[in-house]
Amino acid sequence: MDLTSAKRGNLPVWTVVTRRNCEDFPPFRVDEFSTKDEAIKFIEEVEPTTPLISLDGKSPFTPLPYIEYCKKLKQGGVPSSLEIHEMNKAAQRQIILEDLNGEDKGT
Repeated sequence: MDLTSAKRGNLPVWTVVTRRNCEDFPPFRVDEFSTKDEAIKFIEEVEPTTPLISLDGKSPFTPLPYIEYCKKLKQGGVPSSLEIHEMNKAAQRQIILEDLNGEDKGT
């Protein structure tokens, strides 16, 4: 999951881009939020439900609280989505959102 600032027309928003866990990490979906805090809350709720190789590609039956989930990731040498966001702050990109029908909701 990538936490990224975005624009919809002139309106600043935040997005969480969910990527497939395969070669090149292609985007699977984009969720849009009014604030960074809303986007972070979404990540904290969803990321612990991610299917795991250690569970034969299945989601945990009982997901861990986010802090515990992050501790487990760290033990395995894997950064969380929010850690990756912090590591990449200097090279952040901005997404421009536009509806497929060409209408822009932000103007």
